[in-house]
Amino acid sequence: MRNLVVYLVLSLVVVSCKRSPPAPNEVRTGELPIPSYTVTRAAQAITVDGKADEKAWQQAERCSRFVLWNGKESADLTDCKLLWDDKALYVLFVCRDSDIQAKLKKHDDPLYSEDVVEIFLDADADMKTYMELIVNPLGTTFDNYVLRNPRDNSNAGIVGWTLRDWKTAVRVDGTIRDPQDPASKKDVDKSWTVEMAIPFSSFVLTQGPSGKPPRAGDIWRVAITRYDRPDPKTFVHTAWSPPYSQGWPHITRRFGKLVFSTDLSGGSK
Repeated sequence: MRNLVVYLVLSLVVVSCKRSPPAPNEVRTGELPIPSYTVTRAAQAITVDGKADEKAWQQAERCSRFVLWNGKESADLTDCKLLWDDKALYVLFVCRDSDIQAKLKKHDDPLYSEDVVEIFLDADADMKTYMELIVNPLGTTFDNYVLRNPRDNSNAGIVGWTLRDWKTAVRVDGTIRDPQDPASKKDVDKSWTVEMAIPFSSFVLTQGPSGKPPRAGDIWRVAITRYDRPDPKTFVHTAWSPPYSQGWPHITRRFGKLVFSTDLSGGSK
């Protein structure tokens, strides 16, 4: 496993970004508590088509309401739910949006510069290394494996890394327009939905699942984020657990907790 990591680091492009030194991995005075979400098992197969019409999705609890990056209350415009089975972790975003904007269409484009949803997954909860996964309304994807040194808050990511067999589907209730073309806004949009399946077999760079599904009670650390740009001058950064750093969700001490449960969603109730 170590040889694989070394090979990837040497053979793929590594990008880094420096930030100021972080505080210890604890909640600071005045910050919101770290949220926790119980991931229940899907009682039936999940088809990744953006419809999310399975009974398991209908019965799954949504994550607690997203807030602004600084912890202040935000309009309730984003739903996020998670499920799992023996094969994958499933993630659902429903983003209410009256003006859906995106233009980037190439995998690993800098999607974070436009409307997106993001999930960072630290499967072994070491608060150092994690997967960064992003999707925009056009269905364009970005995946990155982050190697992070918590001592100086440096962030190095292997952008050339690819999450094998990652499935995504996007459905849009409205019209996607180019954010650089304000004149293209001709209607009032309603929402865009992202559904994804992240196979446990592809978690090859973690010490967590090692290609196997989690066990009941296992805890992962995650960041769940949405960027919305209603106009060229406005940037709305909301999150399940606020990072207290605008436009920078990579604050691992603020990652929320996923607790895996064998309770079924989509069963008889």
